[in-house]
Amino acid sequence: DLEGISQNEGYLTFHEKNANDLWKIAIDYRNASKGQWDKLKVLNKDDVEELSPDKLKISCMDNGMLAYQEYRAACKFVDKSKQLKKQVQLRGNMALCLYISNKFVEAQLYALSAIQLQLKNSQNITQQEFIETKKIFDKVKGGDPTTDTTEGNTSVNIKETNVLDTEIKLKDKTDNAMALVRTVDQGISFFERKAIQAAINNDMAKISTELMLKADQ
Repeated sequence: DLEGISQNEGYLTFHEKNANDLWKIAIDYRNASKGQWDKLKVLNKDDVEELSPDKLKISCMDNGMLAYQEYRAACKFVDKSKQLKKQVQLRGNMALCLYISNKFVEAQLYALSAIQLQLKNSQNITQQEFIETKKIFDKVKGGDPTTDTTEGNTSVNIKETNVLDTEIKLKDKTDNAMALVRTVDQGISFFERKAIQAAINNDMAKISTELMLKADQ
C-alpha cells in the first residue's frame, strides 16, 4: 500500500544518508592519513592532525565498515521493491566501502553482483550505467588502487587475492569517451552474456572459497 511504500522510502533515505555521511568521514580519514589536509570535506584538521597515520587508517576502515552496514540496510529495502538502478548503485557503494576497509575479497563479491544484476536486466541499463559499474569492479578487482572516486582519494595497499576471470573489454571512441565493444544500449548478444555470466559465476565460486578459507584461519 501507499503508506508502506512511503515508510520504506523513508527508511531508505535515512540509511542512505547515514551511509553517505560515514563514507565522507572515512575518505577524510584516508586523506588525513596521507597528509592530504586540503582534501578534507567533513573533518577539521585541528581535530585529527595529532593522530598517527595508523590510527587515521583504522578510523578510515571503521567508518568504511559503518557506511557499508548502512548501505546494506538501505539495499534491503530496494531489493524488496526491485529498484534496479538503486540495487546496482548500492552494491557498488558497498563494494567501495569494503575496499577502503581492506575487505578486498568481499568487495569483489559485491562488485560482481552489481554487474550480474545489470546483465540480467540489460534492457533497462544504459551504456554509461554499465561503464560506471565496471569502473568499480575494475578498482576492487585489483586495478589501479590510487584511482580517486567522486568522494575523494581511496588509495589503499592491495593484498594479494585470487585472479578473477571476468573481463569486459572497453575501447576508446573518437570523442575519447569509453564505450563497451558491444554497447549495452544496442544489446549484449546471448553468447556474450553467457560468456560474461560464466566468468562471473566462476569468480564468485573462487571468492566463496577464499571467504571460507579466511573463516577457517
